[in-house]
Amino acid sequence: MKNLALVLCVLSLTFASCSKDDDNDTTVNLSEAEIPAEIKNYVSTNFASNTIDRVVKETDNKEISYDVFLSERIILEFNNNFEITDIDDDSQLPNSVIPQPILDYVAQNYPNNFITDWELETNYQEVELNNDLELEFTLDGVFIRVDTDNDDDDETEVILTEGEIPTEIKTYITTHFGGNSILRAIKETENNVISYELFLTGNFELTFNQAFAIIEIDGEYQLPDSVIPQSILDYVAQNYPNNYITDWEFEDEFQQVELNNDTELEFTLDGVFIRVDND
Repeated sequence: MKNLALVLCVLSLTFASCSKDDDNDTTVNLSEAEIPAEIKNYVSTNFASNTIDRVVKETDNKEISYDVFLSERIILEFNNNFEITDIDDDSQLPNSVIPQPILDYVAQNYPNNFITDWELETNYQEVELNNDLELEFTLDGVFIRVDTDNDDDDETEVILTEGEIPTEIKTYITTHFGGNSILRAIKETENNVISYELFLTGNFELTFNQAFAIIEIDGEYQLPDSVIPQSILDYVAQNYPNNYITDWEFEDEFQQVELNNDTELEFTLDGVFIRVDND
């Protein structure tokens, strides 16, 4: 989330523009008078104790953005409409710059941490906490997931639009999770193997393989009976009558469920009990 390349470029050239290979790409340092009023107002409202050290206007493929460098190593980024899109800091961000639903979620789930970075993407927003944890939310502030992705060159991740989600996956969700809506759909490619991750309201995460078959369901609450083989439902009801299934996973040679007491049970592909997984 840190724009290190830009920072190095800006710091190394105090009054000169950073060079670009593309003639249509420019970087211009703005004088005090050239800083848009909307940006000045945002800074004075939300970062009143900080001063503006520098403002850089960038044009990249005809897209304009503004990078604002404040005292105390705070970096703000605005789009061509002077709307804030990125805030990077080393310390806690002001509550005023974070949507209230996100503040509430972090306070409830990470009471000992605080937000140091915030970023607005096209289809979602993301914050980073002071423990380096990155959390993704919808544009309305509904929690989606913890972002644990790495930068492995063998992996690619594409966020799907509603129209790009395979019909088979949509049908599965409407059949078994009719009361839940799709927050986000991701198509992942790792070592030439494709999978799909779907994040639903109610804190459900579904994974499908490249044939659009369900292979994993993670939840915080009871899974619908319709997604669990009947033989497994019967075993759990008989042997763990006071518990229920929150997670299910399909492996090559077995399937596994997790109960709300954190017990993990392994079954054959036909649903015959194998063992309690204590590993």
